[in-house]
Amino acid sequence: MNRKQKIIQLFKNFKPLKAQDFSMIGSTAVSTLNTSPPMYIISLIINALEFKKYKEDEKINWFTTFEFNNFIFIIHDYKFSTWSIRISNKHFDEDNEKIPQTVEEIIKLFTKAAPLIDKELNKILETEITAENYYFNNTFHTLLRIHSFYKDLVNEKLMKHKNAKNETIEKESKIPAFPKIIQYINNKGIAAQEVAYLTFSLMNSFYSTLEFILDIFVVLKTPSINFSSFQGKNWRDKFKTVFDLSDDRVFNIYNELIKIKQNYRNPLSHGLNHKTSLLVPFPEEGLLPLSYEFISKTPYFNLQVIEINECKKIIKLFDDFFKYIKTKEPYAYYLQYIDAGFSIPRDKNKINDIKQYMSSKKDFEDYINRQHRIHDMIENRDN
Repeated sequence: MNRKQKIIQLFKNFKPLKAQDFSMIGSTAVSTLNTSPPMYIISLIINALEFKKYKEDEKINWFTTFEFNNFIFIIHDYKFSTWSIRISNKHFDEDNEKIPQTVEEIIKLFTKAAPLIDKELNKILETEITAENYYFNNTFHTLLRIHSFYKDLVNEKLMKHKNAKNETIEKESKIPAFPKIIQYINNKGIAAQEVAYLTFSLMNSFYSTLEFILDIFVVLKTPSINFSSFQGKNWRDKFKTVFDLSDDRVFNIYNELIKIKQNYRNPLSHGLNHKTSLLVPFPEEGLLPLSYEFISKTPYFNLQVIEINECKKIIKLFDDFFKYIKTKEPYAYYLQYIDAGFSIPRDKNKINDIKQYMSSKKDFEDYINRQHRIHDMIENRDN
């Protein structure tokens, strides 16, 4: 039994009806704005069942109607990629417990059929991806929100570290001088540790965002690039492919990003387990690290993990990178496009269509605004 036959078997008790047997006006919604399974899966299941689709409302692209458990239902798509179920008014009764039970059964059947459609669809979509006929899901704002979240927390803890002495004086004024100093040192140390721990999360969020930016920028910069080959590169080679390192400003940013990754991000991401973390027994001196000069600047043997001043430098560097791509053409155009939230086409002709508007700030802003209006009309199904 193939997948289509399995789907038909699942819905064997569904009897398709004709449009004239049912009216949207003469019905009541019993399950609305559903998103799971996604609307396109529901549509493809209807196609597999060979139920006829009809159109009656401007906000609805299609609906189909059927009889199930002696009730007449309609299932239809709706805006915002949702779908709904309605029941004929002649069958609707708020006190009839069988109605919600039947609706739940309908949803369960569609949920059970969804993986069958998904597997069949996957084979088709894979060939399209191989042919580079796809769009990138724009996750820029998700990644940036995570980055901003940790940046705000780091700055908050930096302020706590800065104000540690004042807080100690205000709160512990009755404590003698020496214990007050100890309290001050403790407060300062705790705040410094919190800054360091949060800076590590900030680093992870930045490099994740950077990877996304590099992948999208390279496609916008060089539409004809072999993207599969580009994806196989490490982030350094990606960076050098996207940015012109003859520009001292971005060259310095690049070198500092390497240092941060080597000294902090990579060691902390890999369990602080590296050759430089090994200890060698040495006569009369005990266990010695491979290089004092190296470990003094990294988190392997440093109680503070990342020093306060280093944390400040890291934040500034990340800010410098975002300032650079926001002000330097053509990257400012690329950033503006992904910031608009649109899915990014891989097709080089579509990309070139976008790039033709990257001639001036005003032209590109006008283009972005037009695209927003078009997307809003499609999403809201406004004619």
